[in-house]
Amino acid sequence: MEKRLIQNQVLNSKLITLLISTLISLVGCSEPPVDQPYAYSEVCLTSGYFTQGSDEHYTEELPKQQVFVEGFCIDSHEVTIGQFADFVKETGYQTLAETGPSRSDYPSAPDSFFQPGSAIYVFPTAFESGYWTFNQQASWQNPRGDFSSVPEQSKHPVTHIALKDAQAYAKWLGRRLPSEKEWEYAAKFNQQDSVNNDDTPKANIWHGIFPHNNTLEDGYLATAPVMSYAASSAGLYDMIGNVWEWTADPYNKNGSNHYTIKGGSHLCAKNACARYRPSARQPQEIGLGTSHVGFRTVRDIGSED
Repeated sequence: MEKRLIQNQVLNSKLITLLISTLISLVGCSEPPVDQPYAYSEVCLTSGYFTQGSDEHYTEELPKQQVFVEGFCIDSHEVTIGQFADFVKETGYQTLAETGPSRSDYPSAPDSFFQPGSAIYVFPTAFESGYWTFNQQASWQNPRGDFSSVPEQSKHPVTHIALKDAQAYAKWLGRRLPSEKEWEYAAKFNQQDSVNNDDTPKANIWHGIFPHNNTLEDGYLATAPVMSYAASSAGLYDMIGNVWEWTADPYNKNGSNHYTIKGGSHLCAKNACARYRPSARQPQEIGLGTSHVGFRTVRDIGSED
């Protein structure tokens, strides 16, 4: 499309045509970066009714009820490290994992509470089971906390993101976080809520017995690059597995320091968690980033049209 636009602009100028033709030929000879982040994309869903919740699994998914959702547009995949890097480059933003919590938010907490860092999951070895630990070096730029990297790292979902970090990114784009209802509506769009006991979701989850062994049947130990698995019928990727995703709603109606996350992650297994279903929900401390929580953004239909 860029070439066509350029060509349309130079139809009446032979000199400019020659110059631009030369430029295009040079660009065509170069290869794109191997670790180039995905371009921004979204899926717009029409208004409608759907069944929110479930009465077949965990009690926190009750009540099962018909609800109406106004149409909205949602990111087709989780926000990537590369996309978040663009935000940081332009704004200079520092995440909670990089600065540590604010004393104004936690006035009675001890000094040790305010150190920077984030929670990472240490995967099992032949000698010990997996476990959670707080790592002072962990952040969105250093997901494992050991300064290691993986192929196509910029295409992996960004993690170690506290609620306010996700909200800041969304605001920068003129967007917002999805409500729990919107997130579940998108995830259930022409989809079933659960998988059969004999089936395995085609997503990045824990294969094997958590937390002792992961058979890596899906090809990934931790996060996978977004869009590694087939999209839903709505055109959305990783609505189950890979990383949990922030929503804009408190976990309890009374309000708290815990907000609802949805979708499950690469740490969800059949024998533990098993929350890789659209109806599943879990609380997450708003002031803590982790290695298995990310997010995606939404906008109201018409807000950018």
